[in-house]
Amino acid sequence: MTKPTTFAGTALIIKVGDANSPEVFAEPCGLTTKGFDEKSATNTNIIPDCDNPEALAWESTDVSSRSVEISGQGLLAQEALATWNAFKADPNGRNCQIYLGTNLYATGLFKVTDFKITGARGNKVQVDITIKSDGEVTYA
Repeated sequence: MTKPTTFAGTALIIKVGDANSPEVFAEPCGLTTKGFDEKSATNTNIIPDCDNPEALAWESTDVSSRSVEISGQGLLAQEALATWNAFKADPNGRNCQIYLGTNLYATGLFKVTDFKITGARGNKVQVDITIKSDGEVTYA
């Protein structure tokens, strides 16, 4: 049996652009869990049998649009706070790069849709962030 080549959990890297020219991308410090979620919006139609309209019909699914959501949770690092604040405040969004290890996986324009910080006695302050694609995401 041949075993698959896998990625370590830390191989999913999310880099945020600084909106300068030339643009510099950096990974904000502190996130310990990251997610990359590809979504498709769909429309469905019932396709009847023309020869037997009373027969069980099958549902047809059409993809009408695509989007990507990136999520991250972990420690709110002081070193990353300025990056998150600038990203949240930018109505135009920021370019992001998603890597799997050293390989560029996807790029696109993203906007912050959810930013939550929590703190509990005896623990470090946590951050939970969600960013959504604004337009096409390209894959390397």
